[in-house]
Amino acid sequence: MEKLGATPMSAETRAAIEAADERVVRTATHGSAHEQLEAVFDYHAILYLRCGNDYFAEALDRLHIRYYISQAAFAGFLLEGFDLIGTYGKVTESLLNGDVDRAYALLKPGIDRLAVHLRSQSS
Repeated sequence: MEKLGATPMSAETRAAIEAADERVVRTATHGSAHEQLEAVFDYHAILYLRCGNDYFAEALDRLHIRYYISQAAFAGFLLEGFDLIGTYGKVTESLLNGDVDRAYALLKPGIDRLAVHLRSQSS
């Protein structure tokens, strides 16, 4: 994410991040769990691509990371009170304001929670 915040953000990148956030809001409000997950995956893929990290964007599909995270989410991870709209709205605001440290700090608890959940599923 440092790369995303290291230079002024282009209008195209801002628009892509804002559109990804709008989709998260739309699906969190009116979508199924599957649609919410797809919106979250797409949000992260946009960030990876805009950070210049094509590997992580591609890895979501090639390494079946989507499958494993989907299993965790459908088991209740995303639906146990995780505030998609609030969290991703704050992350988007932070990114658009160039505060990548805050964006990471906002995402880190969810990343840690997902890691714990995935480990518990494999044991």
